[in-house]
Amino acid sequence: MKTLLGYFKRWFNQDFQWGPHVATLLLLIPLITLNYSIDLERSYLNTHVGEWQGWLYFFSFYGGIYYAVTLLQSLWSPGKVWRQPMFWVKSAAFLAILALNAAADFHYSWLYGLEAISPQVRTWLFYVVVNAGSFFNFALPLYLTWWLWDRNRHEGWYGLQRKKFLVGPYLLLLAAMLPFIIWASFQPDFQATYPIYVSNAATGEATGLGQWGNTLLFQLAYGLDFLTVELLFRGALIIGMTRLMGKEALLPMVAVYCALHFGKPVGEAISSIFGGYILGVIALYGRHIWGGVIIHVGIALSMEWAAIWQALR
Repeated sequence: MKTLLGYFKRWFNQDFQWGPHVATLLLLIPLITLNYSIDLERSYLNTHVGEWQGWLYFFSFYGGIYYAVTLLQSLWSPGKVWRQPMFWVKSAAFLAILALNAAADFHYSWLYGLEAISPQVRTWLFYVVVNAGSFFNFALPLYLTWWLWDRNRHEGWYGLQRKKFLVGPYLLLLAAMLPFIIWASFQPDFQATYPIYVSNAATGEATGLGQWGNTLLFQLAYGLDFLTVELLFRGALIIGMTRLMGKEALLPMVAVYCALHFGKPVGEAISSIFGGYILGVIALYGRHIWGGVIIHVGIALSMEWAAIWQALR
């Protein structure tokens, strides 16, 4: 725990600046308000999923937010990071990967075409393939960018190194959050949202895995999706960009991470700002993403199992 506290002490004592933080919040507040007023993501962006221009719309959306925050930060930074050509090359590549995953629908078309299987099995398979598919949509392109630009660095594949990583502090943080998750599981809005997918006996019999087999396979794919998120946001956009941006890599990542949650309840989008910020500081100084993976995956799966426990009570 001392190590984590040291990261945040260093951040607030050496690198924190009020100006960029206030400017970023003043950008995000109207953006969040606009999104949840007109349902920007579901009503506009998601209607272009699977279309050739869908990638361009998502790239413009995420890129506009990322570069707006970067430009705002430059008002307080004499370095002018946006004048570096490699900044544009790397950031555009990472944002293009994010947009490609958001706009791709090849797995939807394939799943909807499986008319020979029951709707229940198709729904279960949809969740598994979509969650696991995100890993491959992100992982393969990110490995290529890492090999081209960052393979000689010492953090492994965008923070997937194991050196100097202590698991204990992150498990303590996760344990401290469990009482709040259990409390939340008794709330009606929580129970209306979670679990994300509930396997049933009919589906279990059709797949041959049984009810718990289906549930465990879904949870594995669900957890893999969060590993993917950490690899891109805390790995590529923090560790992969700090050579060019230094501490200024944090706030643009947080803003885009918030926008990633625009299709979810507004409370989740707002809380993602704080969660992304905390995990970003850890990645900035820890030079790994495993802490974020443990916390992110641990919270997500704890919420799932808390909801399953409520359903079985």
